[in-house]
Amino acid sequence: MNGNPYFDANGSPRLIKSIVAFIDIIGFKNLIEEANRNGTLANEMMRLRQAFDYSFGHMQDIPSPRPSVVEHDKRAWEVKAFTDNIAIGFPLVRYDDAEAEFCEIMTRLSFFQFDMLRKGYAIRGAISVGETYVDNELFFGHALIEAYNAESTEACYPRITLAKSAMDHLRQYRSDYSDILAEDSDGYIFINYLQRTILTAEREHGPFYEDLNFHKDFIVAKLLEFCGTPAWKKYAWIEKYHNSFCARHSRYFNDSHRVTSPSLPHIPKAHLP
Repeated sequence: MNGNPYFDANGSPRLIKSIVAFIDIIGFKNLIEEANRNGTLANEMMRLRQAFDYSFGHMQDIPSPRPSVVEHDKRAWEVKAFTDNIAIGFPLVRYDDAEAEFCEIMTRLSFFQFDMLRKGYAIRGAISVGETYVDNELFFGHALIEAYNAESTEACYPRITLAKSAMDHLRQYRSDYSDILAEDSDGYIFINYLQRTILTAEREHGPFYEDLNFHKDFIVAKLLEFCGTPAWKKYAWIEKYHNSFCARHSRYFNDSHRVTSPSLPHIPKAHLP
């Protein structure tokens, strides 16, 4: 199939070692049920379609860490989406340096997560590594099952965590990934998407303050919208993540960049970083 990296030069399907991301849109079921009751389902469909076009389109524009040395005509990933579930396969075949490829994929997922927030959708997910195959109808491999299980049981909050196989893959390298990954208070490692989006051009241009302020405003709006509901703790997690990011980079950010929780009834805090 033209451009599909999971087909060889002869057009035959093949399993390829891949990073697999399984992603869920938070609160999507309730959103669709409300749109159905209000007669706005078509509008919601268009909004999601535009969010996908924007998020995946922007992710393609991220420059690669080095020129591709193999399979010049292949895409960087294959994606399948069903309602609120998104599965992405990133075959590890594009560069002579697998570590550089791992970093690029984490960067692409960082931009995808932030861009979905721009369009009003908070996501959570998990990534795994394993032999995988994807075509127009089929997404096959144990890595998808592992990523799905990790998303269902470990991600919990709006974060993309690393499943066991992804952690095992990471341990073969000796680099410091503090600019890509972060450790949460519950011990799970997750993609540090603010680091890769807000500080992606730190040396050349400094932080993207406008994007950080958008992130701040998004959190405040969601905390107000979901006050008193089970979803509130998910946005409280983003608040804590945002503020810890600002504190970690205090040379750039001060109290004006932090989220100050709006006046809300007392709600027990979730377990947050």
